[in-house]
Amino acid sequence: MVLFVANRNKFSLFQNFITFKYLHENMLFGGFELRVSRLNGMMVITSDGYTLGEVYGAHADIASWSITHLDVELAKEATEELGFRKPFLGSVAVCLPIDAVKNVGDVITLSKTLVDLKNLKECTTG
Repeated sequence: MVLFVANRNKFSLFQNFITFKYLHENMLFGGFELRVSRLNGMMVITSDGYTLGEVYGAHADIASWSITHLDVELAKEATEELGFRKPFLGSVAVCLPIDAVKNVGDVITLSKTLVDLKNLKECTTG
């Protein structure tokens, strides 16, 4: 009986891994399915034409299987305009709420201007 439970737990862990792998690769984004990996590296443009930066990750709500925030590495100009201090090495990254996204195509366009994004929080790693 102990072996059966151990095997059952291994199967459960395997199922969780498969679920996580699917979740990582495919998410609901604005009502349609999209590979998360497709978002990485996409430029993010505000509604007033500023280049906000480049997507390098996403945050997901596992309960609803949907993306909640995009991690955006800010462009130099956006870093200055939003009042962040650029580190000596690297760049500043912010967590962009998904409700700010208007469209996803060759680039991600936002429904908000750069001024509207003044309250964005810096992403913390880990």
